Amino acid sequence: MTDDEVICILREKEDEKEVKEQAGVSREVIDGGWGWCVVAACFLCNMVNDGIGYSFGVVLEPMRADLDVGVGSISLVGSVLTGVTMLTGPLAAAFVNRFGSRKTCIVGSIISSAAIFVSSFSTSFISLLITYGFLLGFGLGF
Repeated sequence: MTDDEVICILREKEDEKEVKEQAGVSREVIDGGWGWCVVAACFLCNMVNDGIGYSFGVVLEPMRADLDVGVGSISLVGSVLTGVTMLTGPLAAAFVNRFGSRKTCIVGSIISSAAIFVSSFSTSFISLLITYGFLLGFGLGF
């Protein structure tokens, strides 16, 4: 490549840059890349929520054996968890509109953490249904 060709290519690049600037197109990141941190945090949050909510079958047999109840009874806990999570959506939307998404997410994570911690000490089916089914479902819905 000759020097003239290199200069021609550089001028074309500068012209393209000027055209983009005049058209209002820029490659500058407006938020400094913070948006990717938000995307990563949302991904991790959804991974935990869906991991807890939709992998109940993995812990079904150990819970059944530990509480000495039938498969149908212990499956009710997972069903209630999923149902309460989905039914909490409208309430969570009202909280987001009123208090903002950050505070709502923090409240939901505190409720979820407390519920899953307390459910680890459950010694009866009813206590597991209340803590893991209803409370955890309520927290994950936020």
